Amino acid sequence: SAATAEARARLHGRCAWVHQQVGHGEAAWSELSRAFAALSERLPAESPRALAGSAWRLVPRRTTLAGPQEAGRLGILCDLHYQNARLGEEYERPLRLLQSTVRAYRLSRRLGSTPARARSEAMVATALAIMGRRDESRRHADEGMRIARETGQLDVLAFCSQMRGMASCFLGDFDQGLARLSKTVLRHGRWMEVGELCLCGQTTHAIESVRGEPTHAVPLLRVATARARRLNAPPPAAHVAELCLRAHEAVAQGAAPALPAREDLRGFPRTAAWGPVTRRFLESDELGAEFEAHVALFAQGKQSARTAHPILFEHYVSVAYARLRQTILAPDRGAPLARLKKAVAEVLASARFPLYRAHALVLEGAVRWLSGDLDKARARLAEADVLADQEKCVWARFQAERIRAHMLRDEAHRASAEQRARIALTIARDAKALSWERLICEELEISASRSSSARRPSVVTSQASHRRQLQTLLHLFEVATRQPAVEEQGRLFLDEVVSSLDAARGLLVFDAESARGAALICARQRGAAWDEPPQDVRALVDGAREAGMLRTRGSEKDDAPRAVAVPLWLRGEVVGGLYLERDGDQPAFEDEDLDVLFALSYQVSVALQLARAMGDRERLEQSLRQSQKMEAIGRLAGGIAHDFNNMLTVMVGTIQLLSLKVDEGEAGREIDMLAQVTDRASRLTNQLLAFSRQSSTQLEVFDVDVALDALAPMLRRLIGDHVRVELVLDARPGVVHLDRGLLEQAVVNLALNARDAMPAGGHLVLRSAVREGRVVVEVRDDGAGMSREVRENALEPFFTTKERGKGTGLGLAMVYGFVEQSGGQLHIDSELGRGTSVELSFPRSERRPELGAMVIGASRDRNESQSATASGEMLRTTVLVVDDDPLVLQTLALGLEPEGYRVVAAETPAKALRLAAALGGVDVVVSDVMMPEMNGPALVEALREIVPDAAVLFVSGYADADLRETIELKSRHFLRKPFHPDELCAAVREALRLKSESTEILPQRIPAENGT
Repeated sequence: SAATAEARARLHGRCAWVHQQVGHGEAAWSELSRAFAALSERLPAESPRALAGSAWRLVPRRTTLAGPQEAGRLGILCDLHYQNARLGEEYERPLRLLQSTVRAYRLSRRLGSTPARARSEAMVATALAIMGRRDESRRHADEGMRIARETGQLDVLAFCSQMRGMASCFLGDFDQGLARLSKTVLRHGRWMEVGELCLCGQTTHAIESVRGEPTHAVPLLRVATARARRLNAPPPAAHVAELCLRAHEAVAQGAAPALPAREDLRGFPRTAAWGPVTRRFLESDELGAEFEAHVALFAQGKQSARTAHPILFEHYVSVAYARLRQTILAPDRGAPLARLKKAVAEVLASARFPLYRAHALVLEGAVRWLSGDLDKARARLAEADVLADQEKCVWARFQAERIRAHMLRDEAHRASAEQRARIALTIARDAKALSWERLICEELEISASRSSSARRPSVVTSQASHRRQLQTLLHLFEVATRQPAVEEQGRLFLDEVVSSLDAARGLLVFDAESARGAALICARQRGAAWDEPPQDVRALVDGAREAGMLRTRGSEKDDAPRAVAVPLWLRGEVVGGLYLERDGDQPAFEDEDLDVLFALSYQVSVALQLARAMGDRERLEQSLRQSQKMEAIGRLAGGIAHDFNNMLTVMVGTIQLLSLKVDEGEAGREIDMLAQVTDRASRLTNQLLAFSRQSSTQLEVFDVDVALDALAPMLRRLIGDHVRVELVLDARPGVVHLDRGLLEQAVVNLALNARDAMPAGGHLVLRSAVREGRVVVEVRDDGAGMSREVRENALEPFFTTKERGKGTGLGLAMVYGFVEQSGGQLHIDSELGRGTSVELSFPRSERRPELGAMVIGASRDRNESQSATASGEMLRTTVLVVDDDPLVLQTLALGLEPEGYRVVAAETPAKALRLAAALGGVDVVVSDVMMPEMNGPALVEALREIVPDAAVLFVSGYADADLRETIELKSRHFLRKPFHPDELCAAVREALRLKSESTEILPQRIPAENGT
């Protein structure tokens, strides 16, 4: 059937996505081919002719929106083409990428404003940007963002925002593109796949690295790699992100950090990895045999620089600068210069954007200089300066000044050469590129001193003090942006201050009021913990705080300050203290040091308080994101349960009717088994609705001890003999007003998790307690326990630490949904190796426990009911049944007809209105609530004009409190699916009884809310 084919296509598409995430490209395409075949379609062929045949599809033309049945198939096809395009991009198959982009665009236009249309608009925008069609690209990108906002799906909005940033980068608008990528990660990063996060980080690093400021890309790279490390099998793009971080460290430290373990990278991840690895060789000055082997390996790919992906430019320009370095150091420049010219030619061929051309001009100038054409060399360098300033390219500026210094030294202008070298050194320091500093000092033979001895001492001291203050403050605020946790930030602050002021050890006390109210006390000594500061240290800090001014202490030999303490100020109040100490073999603190420390006394407290505020904000944002995620998952679970309830209504009704026609000895046992299975399925849908907070829970007043005592034997059988189950009950009655079945299910879920944590056996304790007006149920085990990371993600839907196929990740999430819906609280206490304790606490009820629960429509003798109701009056009763599901409609009719009712069935609200008008009178209306065209309350409102005296009974798989308020009915007017025919008949009789007792059955005003 069509539905089966679509389900197969979705399944194969999902399998393809899994293969793509772990880097199995061919397996992903194989699954995609099966997905297309399930829909009688073919995977786009990888040929120019096929692409030419698809190109006309981009031409705007009038389109007709697809009908409901066709829309489902087209939506799946669009998703498959989207996957194929993503694979084509990742594995460098441009023909597949373009074909699927074009086809998805044409198909999605028939779907209206849907997520598929938004994604296709974004993909088309990127494709047009690659072709240089700026205006068209921007139009499609804006349209994709508009549709994505209309759909309200955050993952789609994140993808469209990312593609718009990528399109800007392909058009050379790097500032705009990088701003959009950064905004995408900061706003929507939680909804992005790890591969997409890594792509944003790689793209940002490739551009900022070519500019000479890779530090700007580090925040995005750290976000991506942090997410990737949480996965059991990170995607290949995560490996490239790690390489980018190593390349940044090489620039900043001038060293060669170890590379992460090599992987078998293919496709785009392999392409993106060349630049960071080559840059690492360059910045660490390791240009020997390993570097040559690396360059030779790239050359084996026979990649054309003219048609290469822009992300490869970092590789080309790094090779060229490496060749320049080799040529400068070579005693005989003949062969190295030839290699340099070859490398520069590749840079010129790949320099498509002004930023890239700035480097190309610098390298052209270098070649002209080494070839003896100094005038053309100066001209090229002057052009490079203009472009470098426009494109904010400090790397090109540094290289241009480096080459000018060499040219001046060759002309014997040593003073001018040193001046140019100093300019290059200043650029390197501003960029925090230690490798550049080392390079310029070695090649031009200059000192790395930061000040000139020719200046007057007083001026030197003043300017050095100001510079140290500024540098220290900048470093501190760089730490603040890198580490928002206030405890870690305090440690990093203190390490920075101790290092900047050349102290041996330090103490930081900060106790400004905060949401957590705890004081921060941090003691460090040269990058390590200072375990036990002496009492006199704290006394000096307390003295500075009480006096509100600087306090110092000298050594036994002299009074020169070797220990200083300053108060920390915030909004005019002292909120802490900062202490620094030097060893006896170090010089005492000078006035310049005290000036820096005094400036920090105002700034450190502001930064720490800001960190606390940011931490509180981050916790609130995490809580909001968690609630939004749980709400989204809940809506999905509720929709699934609603559809299951419709199917279960048919099954339950059919089984009961069948049991009346079959003797007990013939197939009674099999029918009873079917009834038990449907009851279990019904309980499962109730759990899903409880998780989604869309169910009307069956509340009852009961003692928790009684429930746990009854549950314990079943738990012992379920868990097995290798785990000892102990029941510890409170002597005081723990009466609650809850859904008992959901509480038992929650305890079972927790017990199963505890069992899995104790594979070799252990001890499981079920404990009840009454504390401060609340009833607590605790499930404690002595198993493996949880790490901090696992504990923080334990309530996430689909998060699991179990092996593949052994866990869904919904157990704790459903427990969380039940507890939240019941007005309770959930607390997890766990550490690795110390077991886990999960406490559920609920408000204690003052009511007496109920002895039993009355169920409408309880089992009764069907034949007796028929004889009691088959009166003449009953035969004249007309029941109008309305439900958009044909099987449910038939089941309702079959359940009512044996009672003697005259049943009239309508599968649409429009037909129900026509039948009511033709009949002239209807006694009872039995209507589904959620139907297309018109929902149940709206239908009843319309029926008021035709049959004003009819009684009303609503039936629905949605049974939440909001729904009942919306339809303004009490529980006797509402029947929750699935139900037995007996329950339906009882509800109809109750509606008729109320009709006879009241002259106005229908509500006077029922708000109409259309549903699907």
